[in-house]
Amino acid sequence: MKKAIFLLLCGMSFGIAAAVHAQGLHATMFVKVVDAEPQDSLGAFFYPYKLKVQQDFDIRPLSCDTLSLKLENFSFFQTLRAEGESDFALIPDMNVCSRNGQAPYHDTYYTFDGANLSIPVPADAATHIRIEYGYYSDLCFRTHIVPMGCGLLQYDFGWNSWYFKGDDGHVEFDKVAFDIPDTVCFFINGESIAEADGTVSLDLAQHRYDDISFHIADKKWYDPHPVRIGDIRCDLLLSKRDTSEVENEIPVPLAQLPDSLIADRKERIGRIIRSLHGLFPESKAEEFTILEDDLRTEDEKYAYGRAVHMSDREHAVFIDRSYWLDPSLTHELVHCFLNYNYDRIDARYFFDESLIEYFANYVYYPDPNERDEAFAAKLEYFENLPGDKDISIFDISRNYVDTRSGDGTHGIVYHKVPARIHEFAQKIGTERFHEAVRKFNLRLEQGDAPDFEDFGRILRDSGVSEEDWLQFVRSI
Repeated sequence: MKKAIFLLLCGMSFGIAAAVHAQGLHATMFVKVVDAEPQDSLGAFFYPYKLKVQQDFDIRPLSCDTLSLKLENFSFFQTLRAEGESDFALIPDMNVCSRNGQAPYHDTYYTFDGANLSIPVPADAATHIRIEYGYYSDLCFRTHIVPMGCGLLQYDFGWNSWYFKGDDGHVEFDKVAFDIPDTVCFFINGESIAEADGTVSLDLAQHRYDDISFHIADKKWYDPHPVRIGDIRCDLLLSKRDTSEVENEIPVPLAQLPDSLIADRKERIGRIIRSLHGLFPESKAEEFTILEDDLRTEDEKYAYGRAVHMSDREHAVFIDRSYWLDPSLTHELVHCFLNYNYDRIDARYFFDESLIEYFANYVYYPDPNERDEAFAAKLEYFENLPGDKDISIFDISRNYVDTRSGDGTHGIVYHKVPARIHEFAQKIGTERFHEAVRKFNLRLEQGDAPDFEDFGRILRDSGVSEEDWLQFVRSI
């Protein structure tokens, strides 16, 4: 992700008393995407869809008399609900009962504050509890993006929870299934299986991530255009939102996009993917969906982009329309070719963002002089930012930017370190550096768990001196 990692004061988690816990919790989950309901405060105006979530928990063995669950990331509208502003409920309704739907729990029997759910479990009760609730995403609000006319809805566990875990932050799912209407596109961070009943199940045996995140896109807002680049297939979903619309006016999708815009988008994506495939021919990435929309803050200062790894070969990329005009789209596509975004990688922000940003600029600026100027501009931008300039990339635990002050770690991650990588690559030989990255990535693809020191060892084995390597490490 690039450009839109925001400092949100409300992004916190709330724990439960240690005496009430649910370790080793097993569950199944069924999610249905339905039309928003007018009686819901959010659905009445902002969103075309909401989730109807059903979680079944197996609470045996449970060495306590209360099942305590939580939404792990506390989002802005959940905060308002917890403070008593029920008009801003992301979860407008909830039902708790036994798994077979009998013996419902009245709301006087359980407590829910918008994040924490506490359910009494009588000693003689069945050991299965079902929770049913509606849920609305608050992505647009968290980034100050007006959602009207934006058909992309995010349910990203890294931003805000949309399903419950045990109070220890864990739950082990035995099955996760989705019922998705034909009116939306569905993108999930893992491989999926089409079931005979028309639902889609997450392939949990292949799931690489601790959490489950997905996006849905309302098809009426996008104009689909297939692109073929050699053996690589790319589906462009171009926004049909009219950028000339009057502010605060409810938009209507455009009937047709200009042919010149469509041709320009196709040419750009073809050029970028051909370059990346040339750099990383061993990559298994061969199917892409690229969705564009107006995904930026009201002041036009920050925009949102995201690459979703659906499988080794299939990826989805969501971008603001401005991403076509700078290396930002290329950045998201590099994520697909170099998929470092899972927990086994150390030096996370070096590999998963700074190195990605280096290659994005390397590809976007094929002229060496323009490329040098771009990286020099990054260093100049970094030097003019507020805050501590001496933080090492290895000491960063959270990547963010404060949208009000401009402070944060983004200057180190996206500006200083990519520029230092460029200097180092030029010093030791650009092709030598790129070959080391390819060898490192191949070890990942083969199931190994190399770390930053292994990356350094690959470079030293290629002839890079210990002195040059250590000088580079100190510079970042």
